[in-house]
Amino acid sequence: MFQNAISKFEEDNPGITVEYIAAGDDQLQKWMSLYASNEAPTVSLMDPVNIYENQERMRVYDPEECDWLSNIKEDALGTLTYDGKIYGIPYSTAGIGLVYNKTVLDKAVGGDFDPSTIKTRSDLAELFDQIEATGAAAWKYLPGS
Repeated sequence: MFQNAISKFEEDNPGITVEYIAAGDDQLQKWMSLYASNEAPTVSLMDPVNIYENQERMRVYDPEECDWLSNIKEDALGTLTYDGKIYGIPYSTAGIGLVYNKTVLDKAVGGDFDPSTIKTRSDLAELFDQIEATGAAAWKYLPGS
């Protein structure tokens, strides 16, 4: 898939050559190796957690300079935006769902938990605090919140 896209890009942009480096499961290790040897790639496909952990090495996209950002729904930038700065461009979409323990959540909210009440990361963070107040553990990794 990437090779076809690269071929088409090079065909449409004579004079630009793209070198595709497949990294497999250890993409971050490969990226760090290239970065350390001053041969960091111009463009990398990285998982949001790797972008989050390496923000100081990433380009920040300024919406005022990148008019194409207006074509991307703000929600799609959520996992690539930290402290209000955009560090990546989504190249795919994914649906995310949370599996929860209804008994634990009912206890945390003091009644019947309604999942429709969680609309923002702040709502989720508050729910995690309520869960922890009951003595149960809550997963709290919420980049950008």
